[in-house]
Amino acid sequence: MELAGTVDKWQEQLERNKIPQLKNRDIWAHEIDNPELGGLVVAPALSNGEEYMKECVMLITDHHNEHGTVGIMLNKPSSYCVGDVLNGGEMQAFRNNQIYLGGEDGNEGDIGFMHRYKNISGAREILPGLYIGGNPVEATRMINLGIAREDGFKFYLQHKLWAPGQLKKEVAEHKWHLVACSQELLVRTDVNEDGPLWRAYAQKCLKDPLSNETYAPLWREIMRLLGGKHDLIARAVYNEV
Repeated sequence: MELAGTVDKWQEQLERNKIPQLKNRDIWAHEIDNPELGGLVVAPALSNGEEYMKECVMLITDHHNEHGTVGIMLNKPSSYCVGDVLNGGEMQAFRNNQIYLGGEDGNEGDIGFMHRYKNISGAREILPGLYIGGNPVEATRMINLGIAREDGFKFYLQHKLWAPGQLKKEVAEHKWHLVACSQELLVRTDVNEDGPLWRAYAQKCLKDPLSNETYAPLWREIMRLLGGKHDLIARAVYNEV
């Protein structure tokens, strides 16, 4: 990647790294003081001593002061698809869906899914229009009826769990940033539009599958939007200084 060098060159590169569809949208991200449902847990430049946590971005899917906090990693794709680990039955429609690493907690091999279809029973809303869980039989039926799409579902393996007060303590120790952001950073299109529904979450600059333009990975984009020291850190990580 070309070094930014001057301020003008940095601004030019910043535009190139933005997600093309978001250039004219009101996207934002800012730090928050306490964990909240639908918030993000973002790794600093260092990986907390664990390589798989490098540039990690987690979505908080549950938070209670007395029970603790649950999150799932968004940007850690595995090399497996649903069909590689779950064969037949109600999951057959999802056999080609990639599985993401959600975390190391929970029952080994436990697979959940996130989606944007409010009519699936048992689904729990995390953010407006963004749901987790639900009845997979109903999800399959919606696909067979043509009212849902396979790529509208994002599958993840296990989750990350923090005991009550643990996450806030780790934030105070600078192990994580707590962030709120606009939903456009997490999903790419509305469910009734053509094209992929989810952001591409790999840890490298990527090509948009529709426009073929280059855009930044999720961690890089969030750190840019946080601004200040966070932006400078991300520029250094990506050799953009």
